[in-house]
Amino acid sequence: MKKHITIRFVFVIGLVEVVALVALFILMNIHITKRLEDRVISDMSVIARDRAELVETYIRGCIDYVDEYSHLPEAADALENPNDSGIIDNLREVTREVAADRNDIEGLYVAQWDTYVLAHINPDSVDKTFRDEEGARELEEKIRKADAGFCTGIVQAPVTKKMVIPVYAPVKSKTGEMIGFVGAAFYADSLSRELHSITQNENVSYSLINAANNTYIFDNDEALSGTPCEDEDILSAIKTIHTKVGNGGYYNYSKSGQVVSCYFMANRDWLFVIRDDSSDVFGVVGSIREAMIIICAAIAVFVIIATAITASRLMRPARAISDQIRRLRDGDYSRGHSMEKYTERIDEFGDIASAVDELQVDLENQYELFFEMLRVQTVGTLVTRTDNSEVVLINEKAMEFMNLTGEPERVTIDDIRNEFDDDALEIVDGNMAKFRDGAIDELS
Repeated sequence: MKKHITIRFVFVIGLVEVVALVALFILMNIHITKRLEDRVISDMSVIARDRAELVETYIRGCIDYVDEYSHLPEAADALENPNDSGIIDNLREVTREVAADRNDIEGLYVAQWDTYVLAHINPDSVDKTFRDEEGARELEEKIRKADAGFCTGIVQAPVTKKMVIPVYAPVKSKTGEMIGFVGAAFYADSLSRELHSITQNENVSYSLINAANNTYIFDNDEALSGTPCEDEDILSAIKTIHTKVGNGGYYNYSKSGQVVSCYFMANRDWLFVIRDDSSDVFGVVGSIREAMIIICAAIAVFVIIATAITASRLMRPARAISDQIRRLRDGDYSRGHSMEKYTERIDEFGDIASAVDELQVDLENQYELFFEMLRVQTVGTLVTRTDNSEVVLINEKAMEFMNLTGEPERVTIDDIRNEFDDDALEIVDGNMAKFRDGAIDELS
């Protein structure tokens, strides 16, 4: 019983603790990890914005490159002297040298306003007009209006079918008059490769989409470049951003084990998309959640062990009192070795220990008085245990009656049984069995 009380106490405390820790974990998981997830999503949005800024920086670099090329004196000389073969040959040589260190250019050229090409890095493209009169006039209006290098967007090259970034800049004479223009086309996949070069996680993928016509500018799947976007989630992002944001912003969602963050480049009407596996994005959240589980489990084990040790220490008085009561029940009226220190306690255990100690003294005195009375009886008296036939007491009259000699304390049940015949033993054994069974009223 004493073990059961301690076990029950520890079980109840442990159960309450486990429930409390589970509730605590749920609250922490809901609030803390939710905030962490929001923070991770926010960080991913920042990454999307930063990568979009890299796109803008790359395009700005392309514009600066073309703008610098437009300021070469060889370009102005050629446009002012289009029939001078020496000047034209010199421009063509310079153009090849300018483009020699770049592998992301589809074309770099100098052209007159009617789009007649004087110099081009591709020899097959010189001395040709690549636009009709109306198209040439529209391009000239754009260049004159910009009065500087600019990008018209990202389009699909008619020959290579690759997505390219067209850039134009006016060429001015010494007097500042616009006399023609230079143009270049940069491969869009070069931009994609540059983005991947700064990304160590191979699970990250990028897309750049023209939100004006929902067409892929580039994607990890190169086959999608230049094709219409059919991803319903991205189309929904474009619609939402156009409707609710208008001037730029973020759009995040999760799908198929991936977290997707979209950043709208409002100045170009492009949508930059970055994707990463949920396991990578929320890896830190999962680690924190696992750490929380381990910490809660460690606290639970520690508290249960501490509770068990504490309960065991607190139950020592109860065990001592229980042992004393058990001895009294078994007829042993001696004081337990640890009872004295507990009777001096001023708590409930002290009160119980004192009461049991007083009971022990009273029973011991009564026991001694009872046995003394039995010893001085003028009739033979024999007291035995019914469970093991142990001789508890035999007085001198009984010794004399049974012809027993020696000290009464040394008499055994076998010594007594030897003094009875078989019929008497049968009666004695029967009565002993009835005592054990509680059938006292049937004694022979």
